[in-house]
Amino acid sequence: IAYPLDGSELRFWRIDRLNGNANIAEECLLDGKSGVSKRNGKIEFSVLLVLAASSPLAAQNEQGAGASTVVTDFDALKTTAEAGDPVAQWRLGMALDGGDGVSSDPAKAVFWFREAIKGGSAAAHASLALMYATGRGVAVDYSAARELYHKAAKLGEPHGFFGMGVLHARGEGVPKNVAEAFAWMIVATAAGDEQAINLINSGAFADITEVDSVQTRVEQIADEFGVDISGLAFQPSSQD
Repeated sequence: IAYPLDGSELRFWRIDRLNGNANIAEECLLDGKSGVSKRNGKIEFSVLLVLAASSPLAAQNEQGAGASTVVTDFDALKTTAEAGDPVAQWRLGMALDGGDGVSSDPAKAVFWFREAIKGGSAAAHASLALMYATGRGVAVDYSAARELYHKAAKLGEPHGFFGMGVLHARGEGVPKNVAEAFAWMIVATAAGDEQAINLINSGAFADITEVDSVQTRVEQIADEFGVDISGLAFQPSSQD
């Protein structure tokens, strides 16, 4: 829901804690879903996560790893990629992984993601991290996935923060810690990652009660990676 406030548009995400949904975060992340998860029960605790939608950081990063890509001319894309363009190399990897305009070939996707990384593509770091995390085109290696997501975040790729959140939520390559995952996801929303926004909207972190400690971690992560979180705020909401 968007509300005008002093000329700015604010987007509010409500995170409700319901009885009987302790496994929502794990279920959503393990299933790879970002849709709304519903549980019946009395609302015990709720928090508002506020992000200024007018901020550049609130907009979807259309060129990032979390963005949608559609290939209209595969041959032209391949020619540009072969000429050494890192953006085209990353997009070619995405097309090959997803079978967009060509037969799916995860191994070739991995090759092109690596080529794009050589050219400095932040998005390719996050995309290759996902390949390692899921074992597509390469053997599963959570340590490699974590390193790549971390580097992607350092390079300013919003999906790097999202990936770090997923690893912490699942306990892949790092100790399982859903509160830590939530902190990474919040920073991802501040950086503009659409999937992180959708996941928070779904209520995936509805059972988080450590609001103060999560906020502290958000500030620490944002400071380390240079993410502007001035448009974020935690506010207690009224009990329903």
